[in-house]
Formats: sequence, structure tokens, C-alpha cells
Amino acid sequence: MANFSEKGCRLSHRLTGGTPIVETMQMSASDGTATFLGDLLQIDAYGSAGLKRKGMIAVAQAGSTGAVIGVAQSFEQYDEVSNSNFSMFRRHRPASVAMYVHVVTDTMAVFSLQSSASVAEADVGLNADLVVGTGSTVTGISGNELGATLDTTATRMLRVLGFVDTPTNEVAAANNKVLVKINNHSYGSHTGTVGE
Repeated sequence: MANFSEKGCRLSHRLTGGTPIVETMQMSASDGTATFLGDLLQIDAYGSAGLKRKGMIAVAQAGSTGAVIGVAQSFEQYDEVSNSNFSMFRRHRPASVAMYVHVVTDTMAVFSLQSSASVAEADVGLNADLVVGTGSTVTGISGNELGATLDTTATRMLRVLGFVDTPTNEVAAANNKVLVKINNHSYGSHTGTVGE
């Protein structure tokens, strides 16, 4: 049976048990890239332009490589913002709109993520980067997938820990769902861990 397509990082569990750490961060109006649920995020390079709270970390959608601070879980309007983009049911952050984002920043958090190619059992323990895709403004879900290159490079964004255990997830087939954790984390050493 073919695997169905389900993109974006989805929180699975925490390696050591308990509740994963989620932090509120902000996204600048200077950031012209829309951001979606399940997007990997990086510390923002836009500076303080368009930010509302000094001292709160600013983030942006991550590129396909580099250090990551976490995964977008939900979005929230600034209280004082009154514009045509306001919505009580915000599923994504439109481009160039300043908003709060709730981010899973826990270094022990495990996520499910669809592979852009097929990942085999022999690939467990290896590292990979991201294929950045366009999210859906209807569902709010990210278009990101695990990159096809898996190796032992320490600076890669993600580490493959295993597979999502469901009857609808065929291992070593296109669109298979893998369990990953952030390898190159902004709260870590910034170099990640060598794959096994």
C-alpha cells in the first residue's frame, strides 16, 4: 500500500518522558515568508524591525540547512494589532505580519516527518537536512519534508530515530514517516552530533 502525503513536523513525544517545553516567540513584520504549523524555525536575522517585545526571541522559517531553535505549534495575533490579517482562528502566519508563535524548543522532543525519498531501516541514526516546501493557507500545515541525503555529517539539522509505527506507514517506500529529533539545535552546541 502506498504511503499518503502528510508533510510538516508533528510532535510525537519527548525522549525522557514528560511534557515538551514550548516557548512563546515573535515573528517580525519584516519577514516576508509565510510560516506554517510544523515548520522548523531558526533565530531571526531581521533584527528588531517590526518586533513588539524587547528581550523575546525573534524567529523565522528555517532554510534547508543550519541550526534550528524548534518547531511552530501555533500562532497568535499581537493584542494591539488591528488589521485585515486579524483572525481568531489563525492557522498560519501570513508573510510580513508580526505575530507571536508558540515553539517546541525542547532538545529532547521527537517529531514525525515525511521523507522526500524513502528511508530504510539502515538509515536510522543518520542525519539529514530539510526540503522546504510551501505550506497550505487552507489547512495551515507546513510543506516541509526530510531531505533525501542521509549521512553522518554532524551539522545536519535532523537525526533519524526510527519510523512512525502505524499500519499506513510502509518503511522504505516513498512518503514514509520517520521519527526525528533536532540534531543541530540553537540551544545545543550548534554542530550537532555525528550520525551513526
